[in-house]
Amino acid sequence: MPRALTDDERTLVRARLLDAARARFARQGIRKTRIDELASDAGIGKGTFYQFYDSKEALFLDLHQADEGASQQALTAELDALAGQPAARVRRFLTFQLEILRDHPLLHWLVDPGEVTALLVRLGPEALVAEQAKDEVFFQALVQRMIAEGDVRDDVDVPAVAALGRALFALLHDRAILGDAIFDRIVGTLIDALVAHLATEAP
Repeated sequence: MPRALTDDERTLVRARLLDAARARFARQGIRKTRIDELASDAGIGKGTFYQFYDSKEALFLDLHQADEGASQQALTAELDALAGQPAARVRRFLTFQLEILRDHPLLHWLVDPGEVTALLVRLGPEALVAEQAKDEVFFQALVQRMIAEGDVRDDVDVPAVAALGRALFALLHDRAILGDAIFDRIVGTLIDALVAHLATEAP
């Protein structure tokens, strides 16, 4: 049985596990990644892995939560820097989400039916529902703040505006249907229209 780790060791090992998981999951997805691979990449034994996580799916969820928290902090900071510029703020609210969803090495696995099924089987549907609910709370609060600060019209459908990032992600997932040659122009046109509709000043 692995020896108990000190608090400092636990902090260090958890950071190594998250780094190992980010690289492995980005390359292989959840189903093809093995716990012994994650442990080896982090420089620990397989038994030590279980001092931190019950499963690789739990590690994936923890990694997702950590990355999501960092992204939300970054978005909030960027919007703070654009205070007093309603159109620019609304545009960044939309484009930031699209960039994260497009470029993040893990998020594309969350629209893969097999990967999502693996998460649901191991963690239960309530875990993903809870994650979506936390997203909704954050983005709805952000939209409410932009309304209060005079950036967004006060008659908008707040839950719908808050969910626009997921809508753009859905478009990104179906990029092949729209065609690569025109996809960016379609998304750019949609964002222009949304900024014109939502912002309290002309873009």
